[in-house]
Amino acid sequence: MRQIKIGEEVVNLDPNDLKFTDRTLNDFFERIGGRIDYIGRAHADAQALHRLREQAEQALFFAKFKYWKVEGKSDKVSELFAKADEEVQAARTETIATQHRKDLLYQHLQALNTCRQDAHQRGHFLRAEMKHLNMDIYKPDMGNKPDMQDEMDQILKDASHYS
Repeated sequence: MRQIKIGEEVVNLDPNDLKFTDRTLNDFFERIGGRIDYIGRAHADAQALHRLREQAEQALFFAKFKYWKVEGKSDKVSELFAKADEEVQAARTETIATQHRKDLLYQHLQALNTCRQDAHQRGHFLRAEMKHLNMDIYKPDMGNKPDMQDEMDQILKDASHYS
């Protein structure tokens, strides 16, 4: 399980959320909606934090640019000095990290949605399969007792003697 910190919250990205079998389809559908909601909300939070981080980085860059411009440097030199500033570099690194966390959440959300679609298709396929299977498979064991079709055949056979 991978954990991602979004602000003060730790979000769990569990690859087991993507697993289902024919037997676990119902359990999968019971939990997948909640997981998609949870990861979707975390992704929205990550987007907001990323935008705030970008805004703070830009504000810091402009403050450093302005400082060097007031010091009498040209636009190009002020821009180079501002970009090279350690605080601006640290802010840029943090912005890249928030983008990465946001992308991880988005990819997991996409995987959950794809898995849900696959599970729906598998459920439809199973229902179609069950329509075509011989129903004897699903009947309880009746021992030597004839089933209803055998009884109907016997009744019709007996009735044919009267015609």
